[in-house]
Amino acid sequence: MDENRSTSGKLMQSHEFYQSAIDAANAKKLHKALGVSLAHAYRFAKPEEDGGSRNDLDGVEALIDLFAAYDRSSLILLRAWLDSKFERALGSSVTTSATISLSRRGGAAMKELAEFIQALDPEQMDPARVAREGAEAVSAVEALFRDAINTVQSAPQLKRVG
Repeated sequence: MDENRSTSGKLMQSHEFYQSAIDAANAKKLHKALGVSLAHAYRFAKPEEDGGSRNDLDGVEALIDLFAAYDRSSLILLRAWLDSKFERALGSSVTTSATISLSRRGGAAMKELAEFIQALDPEQMDPARVAREGAEAVSAVEALFRDAINTVQSAPQLKRVG
């Protein structure tokens, strides 16, 4: 079972992560780590409909949704920042710079693919432009795959087992 899934198989809700923290460390350590009252730490661990309150994870989710709708570049930077926190905690050898590099390569590949698709406009089809844009799109995608493969090869914990 995935670690982020509850026993029912559904993704965990934010309050369930706080309850897991209380179960793992205890409520006093959680309230001190968050800088909130002990009662507030317990409220974070309850669903809102049962008297719980919105917690920091709900706020992060709202920020992600906001960036997804209005500012994709900030969303990528937020992910890189969050990845760096997980890397520190988990001891991962995948660096934030690798994540940013892959994100940039992915963006470049999408841009080239979009330009190629625009070149396929039947009303303005120019075979030379189609060939040029197609070659640039293939090159950008190849660069993205090379970076992804290099990233996985340099991080043994990412290699699939079995």
